[in-house]
Amino acid sequence: MHHLANVARARLGVSREIEILQKAGPAAHLNAATHRTSDGPLLIQLQGDLLERLDDDGVLAVLGHEIGHHLAHGPRGMSGVDPFFLYHILAGSRRIGHRELAAAYCRAAEITADRIGLIACRNPEAVVRMATILGGIENVWPAEWVESIRKSRMYAEAVSNRHRHAIGDSHPEVIIRIYATWLFSESDVYRALTGLGPATCSLEEIDSRLHALIGPYAAAEDRGLPPEGEPPLIDRASDVLTGAAERLREAFTKTIRNVPTRITVPRARRDNVDRADPDRDLLKEASEELERELERETSDDLERRFAELERSSNNSESR
Repeated sequence: MHHLANVARARLGVSREIEILQKAGPAAHLNAATHRTSDGPLLIQLQGDLLERLDDDGVLAVLGHEIGHHLAHGPRGMSGVDPFFLYHILAGSRRIGHRELAAAYCRAAEITADRIGLIACRNPEAVVRMATILGGIENVWPAEWVESIRKSRMYAEAVSNRHRHAIGDSHPEVIIRIYATWLFSESDVYRALTGLGPATCSLEEIDSRLHALIGPYAAAEDRGLPPEGEPPLIDRASDVLTGAAERLREAFTKTIRNVPTRITVPRARRDNVDRADPDRDLLKEASEELERELERETSDDLERRFAELERSSNNSESR
């Protein structure tokens, strides 16, 4: 395992050590996650019997995917509010536009991490195998590469031709991840970085196809997301999300005074959420307390205004 971790580090140009943790839990409860740290070793947490179900290339794909989150979405890789954090904070909120933009960012982030996983393992079939195992469809999805790609292309193209979005919230559905992996393996960028693949399409063309499948949903756009023709999602995400966070910051700061400065937001796939995760419970409690704080502030403001109105009325009567 440590040999594979060193291979992934070398291929991705990562100097920090990698520490791999095996989380206790049911063998069938599969998941992999990285903990966001700004220094020290990179912490990658595995859950279930994932290692036993993957070959070496599959393990490299998992490690590369999690390292990819550190490289592309780590604490030093973004400015403004963390979209992953905002996505969970706004779960169930009426701010559907901001939440969906955050969710679309998360979906794009998973595709990016899959690409980095492919650069680490240099075997698209291994990335697909990882996705089907973690997504729970390995027993029903074709094991043969050509048939697997044929099915994913048929599905993605059918969805696109109907001008529909693929299913997915914080993570794209597995079939779209398979399709996106195949596309990247055919790209000019993958060829330039690894010397592999036919380089039959540009990354810009690929991203345009995927944006139509995993970008913000139209239902959210109707509630205030920027119209089509605006700058790409990644370019505008930070500004939009930062603006949303500013309106929450003052009240939320009061709520989390006694919470550790760094909160690890669970990024587990929807089918593999650890519902007993203490960080998730802490985040839920903080969000609920925030809503109560906002309600109290609104109530206090109404009482203050009523008292002023009553004093004004009394003064008028006395005159």
